[in-house]
This record gives sequence, C-alpha cells and structure tokens, in this order.
Amino acid sequence: MGDPVQQERGRLLLPRKRGCSPEPATSTSGWLALLAPRATPKPILARLHQELDAAAADPLVRAKIIEQGAEPAVTSPEELAEFIAAETVKWRGIITKAGIPAIQ
Repeated sequence: MGDPVQQERGRLLLPRKRGCSPEPATSTSGWLALLAPRATPKPILARLHQELDAAAADPLVRAKIIEQGAEPAVTSPEELAEFIAAETVKWRGIITKAGIPAIQ
C-alpha cells in the first residue's frame, strides 16, 4: 500500500480514506496568515499589508523562510479571505464525509 503519508516540498499528501474524499489523494499544505480584528480600519490594514509585503520581499527574510522549507508569498487581504473561505468549505466537506466529530 505504500507510505500512508507522502511529503513533497511544502505539500503533504494524504492517502485516500473510504468515504473521506472522492479524489484518489487529498493534498494540503501549511500556511500562515496575519489576521486582524474585523473592525480594524482599512488604512491600518493597508499599512500592515504594505509592511508585510516589504518584509517578504527582503532577501534575508526570504532566505530564512526558504531555509525552513516554506515558500514566501503575500496575497491581498481579499485573496486571503477567499482562500480561507475555500479552505473552510473544503475541510468541512472532508471532515463531514469522514464522520469526524466536533471537539466539545
């Protein structure tokens, strides 16, 4: 059957589990995001995004991130919101199909 978990650079491949996913394998990757409270003023969010983008573009910061096996990437706040929404839908479906109960 092979290794139950295969790892690629920045991506983890999980084996198909009956009733868990219609796909032969489900892939996932780790990600980090800087989030702020919902009521944070847009100018502050824009400044945070600008500074984060500048830090991620710094060659020393990029080198450290890459050294740790990650790929630095900065998206817009709107793209991040769309990504989180899509991940929520994806994982809700997988968790439901697998019958994993909520932690109380």
